[in-house]
Amino acid sequence: MRSINFGEPLVATFPDSPATVMIEDAAYTFSKETLKNIPPAAPTAVWKRIKGRATSKK
Repeated sequence: MRSINFGEPLVATFPDSPATVMIEDAAYTFSKETLKNIPPAAPTAVWKRIKGRATSKK
């Protein structure tokens, strides 16, 4: 509800919550393989977090 009441996205406000992890992992899972292998010019904290989880699952 905080996201709605205060206009703060869940993913930005609570990056370690289980819901955020599920959303990030789903987005990564459904991304094209070619895009997964191209690192961004300036990696964000989100990208590093997702890539770290994806690497540890292999």
